[in-house]
Amino acid sequence: MKRLVLLVVGLALLGMVAAPAYADTQGAATAAVVVNVNPNVSLSAKTPLVNAGTIQTGDFFAQVTWTIGANLEQVAFFLEASDLYKGDDPVNVQVAPIALNTNKPAEFAPQFGSEINAGDNKALWVTGAGASIGAYPTKKTETATFESSQNGHYSQDVTTKIFYNQPDPEKTVGQYSGKVRLTALLVGVN
Repeated sequence: MKRLVLLVVGLALLGMVAAPAYADTQGAATAAVVVNVNPNVSLSAKTPLVNAGTIQTGDFFAQVTWTIGANLEQVAFFLEASDLYKGDDPVNVQVAPIALNTNKPAEFAPQFGSEINAGDNKALWVTGAGASIGAYPTKKTETATFESSQNGHYSQDVTTKIFYNQPDPEKTVGQYSGKVRLTALLVGVN
């Protein structure tokens, strides 16, 4: 048995020594490359300064147009908006602001598509405060989900309408201003 093992080992060594060595003049290999595209959304105010006109008393509205770009077809939105303050000063309030009318829902008008589940393209204002925009305290709408009629993306303008009420016939004249913020969330992304 010992001889057999020695014979096999000897033949293996002889084969390695006697085997010719070849050097190739060229070699090649391949690799696969993969990448994952993350979902993303961006938005900007197409109309960063909105003039809601001139009012004495009563209801009026402001329309803000936003440009949205997302690589998914469904996007959820909510608005946050402040009251309108005299002299653009929400800190040293000496004149009562013109109140955001939270009894009327905010309206959304997308270019291509609509609210899912046969929604009415409106979002009610929720109880409680939204996040401040600078020094401006805000109120917040519920979140509404919209689906684009575009293939595979949501790239379009969305016009929002919010309402205010000025009931005081002796309201101090001047310019009143406030802030509005639109937040977009991608649907189905963990």
